[in-house]
Amino acid sequence: MNLIVFLWWMSGILSLGVLFFAIIAQSVLWTLISGALFLPIAYYFGGAENAFRFLGLIPLIHIVLACVFFWMKKRN
Repeated sequence: MNLIVFLWWMSGILSLGVLFFAIIAQSVLWTLISGALFLPIAYYFGGAENAFRFLGLIPLIHIVLACVFFWMKKRN
């Protein structure tokens, strides 16, 4: 298996795992780390010429979720 493909897949798998942990812990930091781990995949799909290009917007969901967690902690 190609090393780059392996790292690309591991980035996606780790991103989903960290996002799951971040949602459970409601952590701003872990949510942003998950978004950063998803950036290579978002960059790849952002250049697509079909509906897959919208997968490039997924890190925005991570940022919005981090803002929600931040505001929830600040409110309490």
